[in-house]
Amino acid sequence: MPLDVLAGCAGLAVAADAGAGEDARFGGVSEAELIGVLCAWDRIEAHAHARKLAAVAELARRNPGELDAEFTADQVARAG
Repeated sequence: MPLDVLAGCAGLAVAADAGAGEDARFGGVSEAELIGVLCAWDRIEAHAHARKLAAVAELARRNPGELDAEFTADQVARAG
């Protein structure tokens, strides 16, 4: 139950990954729990995207000039 309301974070990723088991077949997980795992991965994905966008925004903030912005855009494109 606590994991059902935990915000996306590294700790939730560890817990969701552990549910898969060593064979990644979720052997000890009920169908209802498996839905919870899917929801957890959605929250983790959203968290990761938010952090990535925050890093892009910081790069843009650090390089406010027009030429800098073009260089930053190229850096981001190559990094992803």
